[in-house]
Amino acid sequence: MNSLRGRVTAFTLLATLGLILSAGFLLEHFIEAQLRQGLDRALEARSETMVGLTEQENGTVLVEFDEIYLPKLNQHELIEVRLDSGEYLARLPDLGSAQLVADGRKSIAPRFSDMTMPGGSPGRQVQIDFLPLIEIEDELDDPEGSDDLVVAPAAPPDHPSAAEGRPLVTVLVAFDSSDTLRHIYDFRVKLGLVSFLLLAALALLVPWLVGRGMMPLVALGEKVRRLDVANLGEPLVLADPPRELRPLVTRLDDLRERLARSFERERRFSSDVAHELRTPIAELRTLSEVALRFPPEGAQNAEFYGDVRQAALRMEHLAEQLLALARLEESTSLPSLGRLRLLPAVAAVLARHADGEATSTAVPEEAEVLTQETLFELLLDNLIGNAFAHRTPGTPVEIAARPSPAGWVLTCSNRTDQLEAADLESLFERFWRKDSARTGGRHSGLGMALARSAAASLRIGVEVTLAAGVFSISLEIPAPT
Repeated sequence: MNSLRGRVTAFTLLATLGLILSAGFLLEHFIEAQLRQGLDRALEARSETMVGLTEQENGTVLVEFDEIYLPKLNQHELIEVRLDSGEYLARLPDLGSAQLVADGRKSIAPRFSDMTMPGGSPGRQVQIDFLPLIEIEDELDDPEGSDDLVVAPAAPPDHPSAAEGRPLVTVLVAFDSSDTLRHIYDFRVKLGLVSFLLLAALALLVPWLVGRGMMPLVALGEKVRRLDVANLGEPLVLADPPRELRPLVTRLDDLRERLARSFERERRFSSDVAHELRTPIAELRTLSEVALRFPPEGAQNAEFYGDVRQAALRMEHLAEQLLALARLEESTSLPSLGRLRLLPAVAAVLARHADGEATSTAVPEEAEVLTQETLFELLLDNLIGNAFAHRTPGTPVEIAARPSPAGWVLTCSNRTDQLEAADLESLFERFWRKDSARTGGRHSGLGMALARSAAASLRIGVEVTLAAGVFSISLEIPAPT
């Protein structure tokens, strides 16, 4: 099931079904237990009545049955009172050849069991075994003047008085449980019907409720669907979104902003490429038109072709930087890394840029890093070249290295009055230059972007700072293990 609404609906219905069935089973069990307990309590009360009506007088055990003590029996009730020898003291009503079956145990505690009534209907039986109470008729010994005096109450079968001539009596009482079982069955049927109707109602109601609950998500999806390049700048706004959707709306809005910035950078990139190429192309066109109208001779001929070569070199340099940047940004594999001594690598790059200018180098001879030599040289070349190109004239470029927990930190610093703190965010953008007029020259604004891509490919951390007019770039380079 690929529909989120369908999944939520199905899981909700399944969970509701489980809860309803569990509640139904628990309720059915509770009601059945209550009905059976009621039947057992009635059986126990009738058996206790029979215990109270059974007494021993002058060695004879009698059941003093009287309608005052024992309400009139109905056809669904059976009672047997008998001695341990099998002699019946009472059988209510007359059972004929049928008899109730004792369990063979001897205890005054009531024991309940299911059984079958003589007519074949289901029944419930209780059995109690006891020693009957003893009464004597002696007015002289009775301080109250009563005819009857209880000498010993009913007692358990294991009472010591059992050895003194008190016989064991068993009371069996059985009730027809058909009505109780029918009530239980009727309750189950009604409970099942109510559960079915409730599930049917939920099957209709839950999809509608889920649909209502997912309307904000549908509205969000519609807003995202309408996004394109033309309206990426418009924020995603939902009227009072649910709490669960707020993080999603926030993340999508962040994504929209990043996409908007990316598209803006691509637009600027296209414009910048056209701008960068327009100048050397215009130079070539101008030189060709002049050469057609006024063919150069002698020294002018050499100067003309020198200008053509310079324009071509500028276009070639720009194309090489764009290709290198594309290769670095498209690469997903980690280059093969090896051990590289830091001081010789820095010295080789400085030799190409310093040209006799003042520099300050503080790189320990033992400094060794784990990197790829060609990419690392490209990274240093662009960073150090940028430092020399944009330093305050007459100030040195300072390069220092210090150990760190992960390896070495190489810092390149130069004093400048061209940058501000806000410029640091744009420093690594392609074609970004502080001078928006683009006064020309060899620098195209791709060097820092190339440096960042090379550092990312080599897993080198880059941090830029500007403090008190000193611009610094720090590289966190891993050391060999």
